[in-house]
Amino acid sequence: MPDNLGGKSKGKPVAVVVGATSKWQADGRNTRLAHGKALDDSDLPVGIRWGVGGAIAQKFAGEGFFVVLTTRSAANASGLAAAIQGQGGDA
Repeated sequence: MPDNLGGKSKGKPVAVVVGATSKWQADGRNTRLAHGKALDDSDLPVGIRWGVGGAIAQKFAGEGFFVVLTTRSAANASGLAAAIQGQGGDA
């Protein structure tokens, strides 16, 4: 079967994760309520910087899938894609 991703999946199975970039907000209202202040993302392990969708994307990538991250803007997915690639996965 042809790869409709322009060869980017490198023959790997593909997982499309909808909502993968719905990032946990380090400066969000609930964070400030729970911690009394905004947090710096760099203080958090990369595995928890994104919400459930991001965790699912990282899990599929770790299992050898090429992960497609859906988002309204490519910039929204850049941090998660970089984290996945930094963990040895493809997105």
